[in-house]
Amino acid sequence: IVETYERLIAEQGDRRLASPAPPMHPVVGGDGLPDQILPALSGGAGSGVEVLIGATAEEMNPFLMIDPKLVALPREPVLQLLSTLFPDVEATIAYEHYAARRRAARPAQIMADALTDRIVRLPAIAVAETRASNGQPAYVYQFNWRSAAAGACHAVDLPFLFGTFDEWAGTPVLESVESDSVKALARRYQRAVGAF
Repeated sequence: IVETYERLIAEQGDRRLASPAPPMHPVVGGDGLPDQILPALSGGAGSGVEVLIGATAEEMNPFLMIDPKLVALPREPVLQLLSTLFPDVEATIAYEHYAARRRAARPAQIMADALTDRIVRLPAIAVAETRASNGQPAYVYQFNWRSAAAGACHAVDLPFLFGTFDEWAGTPVLESVESDSVKALARRYQRAVGAF
């Protein structure tokens, strides 16, 4: 699987900027995912099961750290990506929307914020809204704690949830963070998820 994934990435090259989807992802139509998620939920799938759905505030930030070319990304490719991500919105309007949320936002950060919304936040909200429209509860959260190096990035919540700060020490996610300074938040987060 790893070799196949690496080959797909190599074959896609710079075209990967045009699509937010990873080269390998779940495919609808089979035992694991027999139907599209929202229509299945509308049809009653998962009824009777309470759902807790959430994400970190800046899920896509780590992907800026992986490829140094992305950090220096100019505005034009980001505008092209925005027109793909949000075809019903003028790309320059979407760009300005994301730029207004951050002081001196660089195009790469605007791209990461837009990808976070399109790939993670908006689908999570759609699941919660679809369940709510059918009278099924869904509980939504956003984890906002920010590391100095990676912000509120993908997986930054995991050491808080599992209490595994020592295993994450020295990683960009918890770079130069003393675990004692965050343990109180970890205990609150663990209690909240555990109570669910």
